[in-house]
Amino acid sequence: MRYGFLGLPLAFGALPIYLFVPDFYARSGLLKLSVIGFVLLITRLIDAVADPRFCWLIDRFSRKTVLYLALVPFALGFLALFTSPATSVSATLWLFMSLAFCTLGFSAAMIAYQAWGSDLGVDSTERLRLTGAREAFILVGVVIAAIIPSLGSDQPLTGMAVLPYFLLGLLFLALLIIRGLPAGILNKNEESLMSRLGVVWRDKIYRRLLAVFMANGIASAFPTTLFVFYVADVLQAPEKTGLLLAILFQSECDIANQIFYKLRVVVSTLGHPFFIRPLQ
Repeated sequence: MRYGFLGLPLAFGALPIYLFVPDFYARSGLLKLSVIGFVLLITRLIDAVADPRFCWLIDRFSRKTVLYLALVPFALGFLALFTSPATSVSATLWLFMSLAFCTLGFSAAMIAYQAWGSDLGVDSTERLRLTGAREAFILVGVVIAAIIPSLGSDQPLTGMAVLPYFLLGLLFLALLIIRGLPAGILNKNEESLMSRLGVVWRDKIYRRLLAVFMANGIASAFPTTLFVFYVADVLQAPEKTGLLLAILFQSECDIANQIFYKLRVVVSTLGHPFFIRPLQ
């Protein structure tokens, strides 16, 4: 449970980046939606290039140490995102730099956090328990982040402005909770980054898994980004955004649990289909 709690502030900070940031900058009149979308695209591309490098570096240092360091730009970037830029600073530059700090810090922290959980688990049963605790707290963090702006104020901009202070408080509490946990295993691999990427790319099963992740990312990106605009502009009910988001996430969780429970039964009966057979 102590390990899993950190998933709450990480999820709390991740959701608003794509759910509330476009709405925040568009409604405040700082930027046009086309500019916001372009900045989001560029920062995600940078993040995609940086992720493999983060993985390679994290193998050379203590997971817990990297996690602590990554939380600094994540928190500072998140705070800057929901703070109006000074008049002398370009709003586009402010958004780009804030997003870059926040997303790169989040990616490094999340990679280190998940790898750390693998280190803490002594066997597959223990690792499954740690993963379950982490995902449960992540779901709680997502729901809390979704409803806080609506609870904080009837005005969307005012409600979103309080998010950084909740994040800082949750991160501080999480750091106190995980303070006594072991630092994890230091697993130095002398192979180069390109060599390791080559090993991954030659695995046909892993390439299929990457395709699944890509399809999932595209499918979730559209509703996540457009949901707040739909509720405010089409339904004309911005004050109900938090409630509708909470219902949406809970429904997705319940439906997914039912679908994958039944799928597990089918798979256990028929054996492993070619697309999900165990990696060798």
